[in-house]
Amino acid sequence: MYLAKQIAQYVLEKCEHNGNPIANVQLQQILYCIQCAFLKERNERCFADDFEAFGFGLCVPNGYYHYAGFGAMPITSIVLRDGKIEADDKLLIDRIVAEKSALELWELTSDCCPAVGAWRVVVDNLRNKGILLE
Repeated sequence: MYLAKQIAQYVLEKCEHNGNPIANVQLQQILYCIQCAFLKERNERCFADDFEAFGFGLCVPNGYYHYAGFGAMPITSIVLRDGKIEADDKLLIDRIVAEKSALELWELTSDCCPAVGAWRVVVDNLRNKGILLE
């Protein structure tokens, strides 16, 4: 199992190499799709970090804050530094990255955080209690 930071670095490097650098919100949603794919196809997690429901979608907090300085701009010049990703894992990750990085942000958001589902329930419950979401 990896750390989300490792997978994030790989995804960012891959997207930039493919000529389609992505922003932090897209990264977070692609990480969610990767985690889901690993769970569905291999019955195991890709990375140990947990997701939280933020107002804009699902997010791995330490990864989100690490790249927050980029704002809404594409994240570039990332080099994979935190360990090796196995070739068979790269195949699955690459498939998800190719599929999801081509989507517009609103399409990706509706895929990952539909109007009904766990994310919406959490967000609505917190808002109903007057809790501000980041």
